[in-house]
Amino acid sequence: MSTVRFFTIWVLLGFLLTGGVELRAQTDVSHIGKEFWVGIGNRSTTSLLRMFIRNQNEGVNTIRIVTADTFIQHQVNPGGWLRVNLNAGQYSTTNAAQIQNRGIQVVGDKNFTLMVAGEREAFSDATIVFPKTYLGATPKYLLNRYTQTFDNNTLVLVAMEDSTELIIDNAPVGYASSIWLNRFETYPVPYLHNNATMGIRCGKYCKPFAVYYHNSSTQIGGCNALEPLYCQMLPEDKWGLDFTYAPPANQSAGYGYSIMASENNTTVVINGGDTTFVLNRGQRFQSEALSDQVICVRGNKPLSCFQLLKGRDCQQTRLGDPALVELMANEKGMNTFHFRTMDGTGIVEHYMSVVVKDSFKNSLRINNMLVGAGEFMSSKCHDYAIFRRKIDSGAYQITCNVPVVGYVYGYGNGESYQYALGQTGISFNYDFELQQRGVCPGDSIYVSKTGDALINVRFEVGRNVLAADSGFLEVAAPGTQRVRMRANPPDQDCEILMEKEIFVQGPERVFPNDTAICGSFQIPVYLPVQSLSSWEWLIDSMPNYQGDSLIIERSGRYSIRLTDTFLCTFTDSIIVLQSELPRIQILAPAYVCEGEDVLLQNMDRNPQITYTLVGDGFLTEIEDSLRVVRPDTGTYTFKVRGMLEESCGDSIDIGYRVIPMPKADFSMSPPGMCFRNHAFQITDLSMGFGYGLTASWDLDGWGTGLPQLPPTVFFSAPGTFRASLYLENDWGCSDHSDTFSVQVWPQAQLSAQSDTVCMGENNTFRGFAVVPSGSISEVLWRFADNTTAASPVHVRQFPAPGFYSADWISMTDNGCRDTLLLAATAGVLPLPVTQFTLQKITDSMDVSLYAFRFTGTGTEPLSFSWTFDRFGSSNERNPVGMYYDTGSLYADLQVTDPSGCRSSLRKSFLNFPDFNWYYPNVFSPNGNGTNDVFKAVGGAYTLSYSLKIFNRWGEMMFETNNVMEGWDGQFQQESCAEGTYTYIAVIKTLMGETIQKRGTVILIR
Repeated sequence: MSTVRFFTIWVLLGFLLTGGVELRAQTDVSHIGKEFWVGIGNRSTTSLLRMFIRNQNEGVNTIRIVTADTFIQHQVNPGGWLRVNLNAGQYSTTNAAQIQNRGIQVVGDKNFTLMVAGEREAFSDATIVFPKTYLGATPKYLLNRYTQTFDNNTLVLVAMEDSTELIIDNAPVGYASSIWLNRFETYPVPYLHNNATMGIRCGKYCKPFAVYYHNSSTQIGGCNALEPLYCQMLPEDKWGLDFTYAPPANQSAGYGYSIMASENNTTVVINGGDTTFVLNRGQRFQSEALSDQVICVRGNKPLSCFQLLKGRDCQQTRLGDPALVELMANEKGMNTFHFRTMDGTGIVEHYMSVVVKDSFKNSLRINNMLVGAGEFMSSKCHDYAIFRRKIDSGAYQITCNVPVVGYVYGYGNGESYQYALGQTGISFNYDFELQQRGVCPGDSIYVSKTGDALINVRFEVGRNVLAADSGFLEVAAPGTQRVRMRANPPDQDCEILMEKEIFVQGPERVFPNDTAICGSFQIPVYLPVQSLSSWEWLIDSMPNYQGDSLIIERSGRYSIRLTDTFLCTFTDSIIVLQSELPRIQILAPAYVCEGEDVLLQNMDRNPQITYTLVGDGFLTEIEDSLRVVRPDTGTYTFKVRGMLEESCGDSIDIGYRVIPMPKADFSMSPPGMCFRNHAFQITDLSMGFGYGLTASWDLDGWGTGLPQLPPTVFFSAPGTFRASLYLENDWGCSDHSDTFSVQVWPQAQLSAQSDTVCMGENNTFRGFAVVPSGSISEVLWRFADNTTAASPVHVRQFPAPGFYSADWISMTDNGCRDTLLLAATAGVLPLPVTQFTLQKITDSMDVSLYAFRFTGTGTEPLSFSWTFDRFGSSNERNPVGMYYDTGSLYADLQVTDPSGCRSSLRKSFLNFPDFNWYYPNVFSPNGNGTNDVFKAVGGAYTLSYSLKIFNRWGEMMFETNNVMEGWDGQFQQESCAEGTYTYIAVIKTLMGETIQKRGTVILIR
């Protein structure tokens, strides 16, 4: 190799383009890294997505937040914090089963940590984000969860590289079990509470990807809440064996926890043996812990543990709501953590919890200050102590002499958040190196696998393959070449594919691609002499040719060896095939009707020639014949190419016309009508597209082959009638409409009855409805006063005499409504007016006689029925009644007219014998027992009585209201003088009669 070429090798090594990331084999890594990927579930545009970034380095760190179409860059000082607020709605993955460009990449020049929180009123939760290196090159997820009543859990899958194939085990109905994602693409998968446990792994190629757990609302038993759950899920290889549930502060109703196994026959021990059980792969144990109860979990195989804060309705307080965190394994703890509280307008209280070995708790420091012993909660099961403290909003550092795990959480008015502080783990990474030993075509590069163990390692460049972990691989052509490494991880089904690019120096090609040419031709070839140091033509027919250009005019193989100014040599060549033009003869129709096949017939078939039809995206071979269907009307032109042994071809143009089919279409409206007064409207919707039409109608009851129909059609009887239309245009293209059916529904046959009654009685209406086919769906009586009754038999009473009309209405199940008017059919006859008078005719000690006289009205002739209290009756119009008793008596009269309408009347009255009221004109109050008192003689049965006696000067000597009491001739306990005195008596009899008597009486001693 010359000195010039040796120098060029080292110059070109600077142009080596390498791919992939800086990888280290199976190294302990943590939540600290340079590249993170974030995905979120469905959130509104009013939600914030908060990112909390801490620079873990002494120098300034450039942080870039990259999405599929945006780029934001920030500078973070050494040890400083950066808070970035994004509109969550712009990056949220909707619940639709579709691939979306919603992933967010956060990348820095140096290491940093990342925590992400979603914030909106009643919609807060947070998660720590693990770097790409921590998730590993071949992540496999078995997805734990906390089972709830609401089916709104969503897994958000985030691709970090192009061509990422993901396999979803137990995918829900309607979701593919295999999807391909490119960088930044996300995919939502619902994780229903009663679905089988889902797993997500790589497909053919192993690529890192992230999974986020999200839901929009939560229900915990009977406690409703609107708080979402949000956390990044850990791959299975990051699960652990030893966990401690640190009870959150201010959870009066306790907290929920869920434990899932990664392998079959996993023994789980809780609280050192209080509870022991066995889980198989994907099985979960879920339970509730009491307030301030420490739960220690240990498994003999890897576990995933979830902790769930409860809602405010569970806690009976306004503070708090659900939040979810995946616990960090105790054996994967760290000595130092940096974190910030989730600052938000709705969060008012913040807390931290740290799980530390009991024997090392005196070395725990918060912001370089030792923690007091009184702030620890003891745990007897695994010798772990729980540090718990309420903290202010801000940034914190946790350090300890031994690895610890930690959590931060907070509450607000219907708000909560909770996230873990991270853990360590093994990062599995793969890479390869390459070294160029030359820069010219034909030279070799040295390739070698680095990183973790792989099997079936293959290196490729162009068509050259090296099946080994390392070795030399020849580069055949100049220019930029892509070097690939393919391999399989020992414990994975997927394949690792990594690519890097190299640049190979050498002369540029001068020949076009190999070609086949028919007839005479010329292919000019010009050499780039300015970049060549020498060349040599290798042409059998031109052995001594030395020129710097060439015109190729015949078939054959042409080659040239080129050497550029870097002394790199490359041989370029071309093969040219020349043939005679093939003969093509295709028979095609001039036109076809729309939708018909176009038959192309090859009339000169040569088996050595390949015939191909080309046109408007159409490409197919023709043998003896070919049928082509063009879906649209119009004129079409195609080329038919004939190729002879792929070296020579010719073509002809053929064309034909696609005549549009007539469109036979019409409507009959409505599709069904009741027989009475029906009329179907026919609207011809046919289209001939300007090619002329001949119509032929078929219509039941009208005939067949009719050239036209009237716009309105009537049928003579109920039934189902069908119509169709046949059209043919001038080119013979025809169309037949679908048969259109209409229904003429029969009317109901109605009859009705009513009756005539006397006033005060009920009229009965009876309706009858029968339909020949179908059924009666509704019946109704409608009266003149707008009242209705939905019954065939209706009984009602009218308020006054007269004749009343009614409509008897029915409707069939097809909606045919019929009405029968019953005019003046319901009669209400007036009742006779019963009235009479009575007058006593005579009276004796044995009987009283009364004369009764009918004074009422009614339709004559009237009949009478008298009944007299306790004795006797009469059918006379004006009878005489006899009464043998005294006191309250009655007389009944019932009057009936010729229609049988009757009315009655009872009159009660008092009957007493007539007595004469007598007052003596002389009395002698001398005490001899005879005529000593002046009083009424013969009077009795009074309602009221008054007797007053006056002397000659008008002075009242005596007064009484008792008919049995009289005057003894005394006034103020002294005997009155003899003489004449005046009396006045007022009597009201039991018959209601008032009698007044006046007179004089002589007092004699």
